[in-house]
Amino acid sequence: MLMNERESAIRDLTGWGLLPRNRALYAGLAVLALAIVVIATAPPSHAAAERYAAGRPQDVPAGYQPEPERESLRAVDDPAFVPAAAAQLRPEAWVIGVEIDGQTRAYGLELLNDHEVVNDEIGGTAFAVVWTPYANAALTIDREIDDLAVSFEPAPGLIHAGSVLRDRETGSYWSVLAGRAVSGPLAGTALTVLPVSDRMSWAEWSAHHPDTQVLSVAPSGGDGRGGALQDPGTDRYGAYFAEPGGHRGAEATDGQLATKQLVYALHHAGVAHAVDLRRVIGGRSFTLQDGSHILVYREAADRLGRGSAAFISRAGFEQRGGSWIELASDAEFNAITRDFGGSGIPRLNGFDTFWYTWSLANPDTAVLR
Repeated sequence: MLMNERESAIRDLTGWGLLPRNRALYAGLAVLALAIVVIATAPPSHAAAERYAAGRPQDVPAGYQPEPERESLRAVDDPAFVPAAAAQLRPEAWVIGVEIDGQTRAYGLELLNDHEVVNDEIGGTAFAVVWTPYANAALTIDREIDDLAVSFEPAPGLIHAGSVLRDRETGSYWSVLAGRAVSGPLAGTALTVLPVSDRMSWAEWSAHHPDTQVLSVAPSGGDGRGGALQDPGTDRYGAYFAEPGGHRGAEATDGQLATKQLVYALHHAGVAHAVDLRRVIGGRSFTLQDGSHILVYREAADRLGRGSAAFISRAGFEQRGGSWIELASDAEFNAITRDFGGSGIPRLNGFDTFWYTWSLANPDTAVLR
């Protein structure tokens, strides 16, 4: 401590009548007071900051199961992209396609197997593309939470076979399938799924969006900041997808649907919903508890990796001459592009996943019939 700072503090405290005019006593008290101020206002040490960002032991959520093989996963924080013409993707490779403000980007699932999270931004919209393979769920979530722009990373563990995220800003843990923070300073805060993405083959996405940009990142051991785009050409989770059982023996316990039945799932108006995708071949309309109407569409030829299309309307949907029509706008659903064109009919903010992972995370799910 500098002498002039010490003397100034002594004079101030004495002038306020908070110190006796005994120099030996007030000198000691002044030093103690300033030491407290320094400690209180000093920034946390690097070690303390790292400990907070990693989450304190008591913040590990209930039901969290460590998975040693996930310790090597690293989120992509500064994504680089290449034009579609430069992408070395197989036509049948699955991608998560995102469209925001007229800009399109594709994120290959095989590359995401090594990262699971891409923190990205388009036109001021901060979002994260998330792939949770054991749940077979691909989604895009908002990174703006209570006016705080957070960056997510995959935690080295799962809850009910579903991926768990951790934000670096508060150390909170987030269950992707429960749709909320499950421990830490932001516990109870909801995740917002953005209805801006589709999952389909690279051939289909690039045909619809020839000007798309494509995530470029080394598939293994990369730092997430570029490098030549590569497609490993393997399906790491193919054997798991083909078997009837869940990850590490987990299974659905409610008896409503088979453990790995594919469903379209969402949280809406505080209620968890799910639709058995066997029931929506060619499209089907449902009414939610708040009176909203949704249309979920899938084709019989769709493979596991092809995402379902879903839309929401206050007026409702009906079939006319084999086509789905939104009643308020009279807009017609295009089965090739799987949308209502430029009519502005909003997409629903749900995603495809396995029943067991969704139902275990959301035991009160309303299954739409």
